[in-house]
Amino acid sequence: MSNGKIGIRHSIRTRLLLGFLAVISGMIAFLLIFNAAFSEMFYENSKRRDMREAYTEISRLMEDYEQGKITQEALGDQFDNICLKRSLTALMIESDWSTSYSNVGNYEVIVGRLQQNLMSDPEQLDADNVIKLLEKNDDYVLQKFYDIKFGDEVVELYGSIPSGQTILLRVATASIKDTMSVMNTNILIVGLLMLGIAFLFAIFLSSYISKPIRKLSEVAKRMSVLDFDAKYTEKDSSEIGLLGESMNEMSRELESTITKLKSANLELQSDIENKKKIQKRQEEFVSDVSHELKTPIALIEGYAEALRDGIADDEETRNEYCDIIIDEAAKMNSMVKQMLTISQIESGKSELEIERFDIVKMIKALLTSNSIKFNKEGISVRFDQRDECIEVFADALKTEQVLTNFITNAVNHCKYDKIIYVHLTQQDDFVRVHVENTGDSIPADQINEIWNKFYKVDKARSREYGGNGIGLSIVKAIMAQHGRECGVVNTETGVDFWFDLDCNKGV
Repeated sequence: MSNGKIGIRHSIRTRLLLGFLAVISGMIAFLLIFNAAFSEMFYENSKRRDMREAYTEISRLMEDYEQGKITQEALGDQFDNICLKRSLTALMIESDWSTSYSNVGNYEVIVGRLQQNLMSDPEQLDADNVIKLLEKNDDYVLQKFYDIKFGDEVVELYGSIPSGQTILLRVATASIKDTMSVMNTNILIVGLLMLGIAFLFAIFLSSYISKPIRKLSEVAKRMSVLDFDAKYTEKDSSEIGLLGESMNEMSRELESTITKLKSANLELQSDIENKKKIQKRQEEFVSDVSHELKTPIALIEGYAEALRDGIADDEETRNEYCDIIIDEAAKMNSMVKQMLTISQIESGKSELEIERFDIVKMIKALLTSNSIKFNKEGISVRFDQRDECIEVFADALKTEQVLTNFITNAVNHCKYDKIIYVHLTQQDDFVRVHVENTGDSIPADQINEIWNKFYKVDKARSREYGGNGIGLSIVKAIMAQHGRECGVVNTETGVDFWFDLDCNKGV
């Protein structure tokens, strides 16, 4: 292991391969050991069972022959079949010790042994370790001994049959051992062949099983570094395929969750930035309010002290001082009212009362009420849509306030030709109201700032007409409350302020 990564000591493919080979090798070893330890005993027991069965079949066969049911030729054939299918040697001995049937040569020696056995006590022979008695009953004796003549251990059965003959059946244990040797050789050959086949099969199977697991590992590794394009694409209906699909689903969920977290983080950062901006604006607001109130309060304080100290000796001067105090107090009162208005709108405490009204009629009334101011400033007003009727859906009082602020702003900044143009452009679902005045253009770097509270393009001139920079911010807040736009563009001769109103009740 290095760099904090987990190293693979033995791959799944290697483990599967070694596992298969270990199982097959163990099976072969078990078969060889089992065959060496128990097969000879099983095979010997099988031969003893064959002898008992052969004894019974020969007894029945001789009865059939004695009763004339089969011929002598058939007797010989069937006798041979009984012995051959069990690999037994057999002797049929008559009462005079002559041999009526034999399938082994040198049977005289065997007959002599039989005579010795019949005249001896089998249990005594067994006690002397000459013969091992295996089974004894009234019909036959089954025993095992080492035949010096044949140089081999022999298992034999001898006894009388109902027809009066004596039967002797025997099998050499050498054949049993030879059979065991052949079986061991066959098991070893077949086992090695199976081991080779198992090796090839294990290579194929381990590759088949480990391939999707390796791909799952690669997918998981890529997912760990947030690469969610990694997908398990194998078509597999097994548990591995289900795991792969689960990992794909987990990848999609992780990607979605991380995306949401990133989005939430961006929103949080945006909220933090907005809070910083709001905090900054609040600080600027307090600073601006303090600055705006500082001058009128200082003037009021100064002229009030002058009146108290009797500096103004004549009535005309006193009246002038009083007018200045009243004028500054009126400006402060207007600013406080505007601050309360925008505070109520921004806090949501001032609700809209939507109604249908004629915007042309409202404009005409406002232009008429401001005619004295227009005449005083030498301003010419042009509104060519006086005879039309255009109905809109909005809050009438707040719409009137927007118009009033735009008209007041136009009057305060009107220069040169001193003309104010008022006109409306109607589209599908809204009406755009324009209030344009001749005069200086707004600098491009300030055109988006004029909607901020207390912002003034020309601070010196604002002081002349009592402007405090709140009027346009009130317009912006009212239009945002209506869900409609407002804006300003510089024209060739001046500045054009505009706002939109709904003219479709369904909007």
